[in-house]
Amino acid sequence: MRKLFLAILLGTSLLTNSCKNELDVLDDYREIMISYGLFNPADTIHYLRINKGFLGAGNALEMASNADSTTYQPGTLDVKVEQWRNGVLVQTINMIPDNTVPRDSGLFASPDQVLYRGNFSLAQDGSTYKMISKNVVSGLSATASMKIIQPFQLTIPTTANAVDFTDTLPLRIRFQAPSNGRRFLPIIRFHYLEKFIFDSTQVTEKYFDWSLSELDVLSSVGNEQLEWQINRADFFRVMAQRIPINSNVFRVTDGFEIIVVSANDDLSLYIDVLKAINSAQADLQPYTNVQGGIGLFACRYTKHFAGYRVNASTVTEIRLGASTSPLGFVR
Repeated sequence: MRKLFLAILLGTSLLTNSCKNELDVLDDYREIMISYGLFNPADTIHYLRINKGFLGAGNALEMASNADSTTYQPGTLDVKVEQWRNGVLVQTINMIPDNTVPRDSGLFASPDQVLYRGNFSLAQDGSTYKMISKNVVSGLSATASMKIIQPFQLTIPTTANAVDFTDTLPLRIRFQAPSNGRRFLPIIRFHYLEKFIFDSTQVTEKYFDWSLSELDVLSSVGNEQLEWQINRADFFRVMAQRIPINSNVFRVTDGFEIIVVSANDDLSLYIDVLKAINSAQADLQPYTNVQGGIGLFACRYTKHFAGYRVNASTVTEIRLGASTSPLGFVR
């Protein structure tokens, strides 16, 4: 489940591969618009992927590999995003066709694809965003709305004191859930510098990620307290697993950050349904919040909290500990 959550929130798989083009071959032809978009308040460039369902005689795999089966012709779609606040239209953004983002190889035609791009910031002020995609030839329109996850801050830990991972008490991460957030996953990202032994002027900045467990809140209204309690000794075990041994370099610790990735209601429900489908627990169709079509228009939020340091005891354990001493840290 955690890998699925990370793949959707941190990757682009929803935009590059998530397209279910299944139609009953006995039905009369009807146009089905398939729309996917994950907007992140941390980004200033946002993408929508809009395709069409296909129906035809012959091999379905061959049709899927033909871009014309799933891609609208240039000039066919008019795609906009509207920002609404308190029932008032604030702005309308025209989404521009963009073919610079390649699609991963797989069932559908790749690497060429057309996404719809908008360069704008998302307002975390209670605004709702609405996607409108219209086929100017057929007149078909698809719409979807989403609420943006609001800002939040960590309560603990603070950056005032260096963190001791040799302490036997659990390390706690705590914050108040923001409005419109439903699912949360913290990641500890530990930074370090790598230098070649024979040429210490060559310095490479590196890091490894330690993903914790995800938590859901009861509702997306906000104000629920979330807390993770972490066995600090696991930090050294994860470090030994994630950093490869390299006798040609020495390493220096460079602090860590805590990243919290979150999903709104629609994205959280989409993940739950997809999990049930993948585990064959139920005969379900993927969740959709798109009217006039199928797909998902949802919010994810990736929030970075930087400036954390490890104390001297932690550095000593990294240098001399049984599991981490082969990694070559000098401080």
